[in-house]
This record gives sequence, C-alpha cells and structure tokens, in this order.
Amino acid sequence: MQPTQEYLAAPESRKTRPEESNGEVKAIIENYSDATHPMGKSAIYLSIDNGVSFNLLGWKVSWLSWWKTLGREWPPHDLYIQSLSSDVLHVRYIEITYDGSEERHASYSFIKKCWHL
Repeated sequence: MQPTQEYLAAPESRKTRPEESNGEVKAIIENYSDATHPMGKSAIYLSIDNGVSFNLLGWKVSWLSWWKTLGREWPPHDLYIQSLSSDVLHVRYIEITYDGSEERHASYSFIKKCWHL
C-alpha cells in the first residue's frame, strides 16, 4: 500500500509507518500530525489478501478525542504493531501521564471486529 496523502503531507519529524505481515494478513499503521490534530493521528490499514487491497479498520484513532472519551487527559504517542496473526492485531503505545510514561496495549479481533483496550 502506498502512503496516504494525509500521511505524505504531514511534517517529516512527526511521521512513522510500521508494517507487519503474517501470511495473507498485512497491517500498516500511519502515525502523523496535521493542522487539525496537532497532537497526532493514527490510521490502521489491514489487508487479508496478501497486500492486494487494504481497508481502513472500523476504528480510526484520533488521539485527542479517543482518549478524552476514555477519560484520560493525555494522548498516547505513536502506535506500533506488537504482533499480527490471522485472527488478531496487537498494538502497543506509550501513554504520557503526570507521573511519567506507561506502555499500553490494545488488540483488534478480526473475527469479532472490535477492539479490546
């Protein structure tokens, strides 16, 4: 998958694009900042046909709104792929708090089509 226009337009210092493959399953996360989300934004793309086509997962992470919904004040930094199987995508990220930083994890089930935080 080629990088999206939003990702390409972001400042170079604020972009990461981790990719992972496991058989026919491929995942790409684009982490970037833009004028509307200065703290950062992530989009997670998934392919189940060996990279022929990619779809944006039903959950597009907007750090500011997502974390406020969960009652947390600070947004996390970039999302990274921890592991990928034919059933589950595991991501990790660093959450910055008043007390320092903590590594957090989330999982997306392809079968249930939902996230577990």
